[in-house]
Amino acid sequence: MRTMDGLRRAALRRLAPLLWRLQDWRLRTTGDLTMGAKVLVVREGAVLLVGHTYRPGWFLPGGGLKRGETAEACARRELREEAGIVAGELRFVGLFANLGRGRNDHIALFATETEQAPGATSWEIAECRYWPLDALPPDLAPGDARRIREHIGGAPGRRAGRW
Repeated sequence: MRTMDGLRRAALRRLAPLLWRLQDWRLRTTGDLTMGAKVLVVREGAVLLVGHTYRPGWFLPGGGLKRGETAEACARRELREEAGIVAGELRFVGLFANLGRGRNDHIALFATETEQAPGATSWEIAECRYWPLDALPPDLAPGDARRIREHIGGAPGRRAGRW
């Protein structure tokens, strides 16, 4: 028999795709400016990626800022919530505009290295794991893939522009 917590998590997983589509529609139609943070986590030649319960593909861990939260605090919180990793030193990489599909979103990208293994702690994360830099998943989000390729290339990459 399922526990109440298990039932809540199962219900959230089922509702999540609909809620995500509604939020996406609201942001595209209102033109509201949004701000988020993502973290490029590297460990032994691999990068940490998360798969969500509500949309297909693989992404760098991250999410939207909460009221009164700094971009760095958001990056730390999202990394802890989505991957169970407590960030040490975070290096600011850049600020990028995600303007596709009618959005007005900006993403602060941070990078860190760690020895910690991931462990998804949120109902919204279906899977969380390290991918070798030379064998990234084919369904990696395009903007995330660009930032990872810049990192692999050893160049500092762009510090601003489009995600």
